[in-house]
Amino acid sequence: MIGALVAAAAVAIIAASEARQDGTALGVGSEAPTDTAGDPAGWSPLDRSTGSVLHLADPAGTVRVLDVDGGRVVDEVPLRPALGDHPFLLARVGSAAVLQADDGRAYAFGGRLPTAVDLGRSLLFLPAPADRVWLVNGNSWGTGGDMRVRQVDLTGGRVVRPTPVPPGQTPVAAQSDRVLLEGGAGLRWWTPSTGGARRVPGRSALAVGETIAVVCAEDCRTVDVLDRDGGRTARLRMAETVTAAVVAPDERAIALLTKTDLATAALVIVDRDAETMQSVTNGVAARLMARGLTWSPDGAWLFFPTATGRIGVVERATGRVSVVDAEVGAFDALAAGAAP
Repeated sequence: MIGALVAAAAVAIIAASEARQDGTALGVGSEAPTDTAGDPAGWSPLDRSTGSVLHLADPAGTVRVLDVDGGRVVDEVPLRPALGDHPFLLARVGSAAVLQADDGRAYAFGGRLPTAVDLGRSLLFLPAPADRVWLVNGNSWGTGGDMRVRQVDLTGGRVVRPTPVPPGQTPVAAQSDRVLLEGGAGLRWWTPSTGGARRVPGRSALAVGETIAVVCAEDCRTVDVLDRDGGRTARLRMAETVTAAVVAPDERAIALLTKTDLATAALVIVDRDAETMQSVTNGVAARLMARGLTWSPDGAWLFFPTATGRIGVVERATGRVSVVDAEVGAFDALAAGAAP
């Protein structure tokens, strides 16, 4: 295989007694080998069926639908994506996709929905697996100002009434019944329907799944995987600062983005069951954020932008890297769905 997917050489697993107490620890050392010769042109064209489509939020003001296996754009969704640094501009929620639009509203579309559904006015949205969305409203996001959250289902029906966010806290992620808040005191899970809150370890939130949270310490080189109660199930020690993460649907794999001195980003894939890491160290688009990564609905494939304007594909079972044989150009976010 030509490309830069390699098993990290410096993987340290702590002793079993410590693992039982603190979770499994994996470390990627600074001497981990990389393949600097590979680039997207050296990755083979995708020759396997993923059964996926990708929704691409285009900065020109549209959402394109890419047939991954066919390598071509097959449709456009008549919604205009919002501009700005939204943490979730476009995301898969259940079988549908949800978009933060430029008219200040969130919309669900695709999957089993016959037409786009207006979920309501929102400053931003937070996905809540598997079929709900938290809508955030207020003066501005990320300032700890006057914000409120409410939860709706994919028909726009209200599940949790509008509730003020605790002062000085910012909603950054969510699960079905609660919202993860960042603030001066660190991280806490907050349940709007009851008002209850619980602090959890970590300084910054990187990603959440249906039952886990991925958080990091202040320098974001030590990354912890927390269970629903806040207990640590794994610790990842990274050589470089982690900037973003996405959790696979089954929560047994996590993709991490790290800083690099190269012209491209670095992508690390953690297998929680095998207790290994693999690194794509060349050819990943620079300045990539979490909303530029997406797992297929079955978690078998990870999609990411390459430095040459194509879509890279990592097959989770084998670690093989391929590229979709289509030039997709610029986009601000992507979300995978099942092909019809």
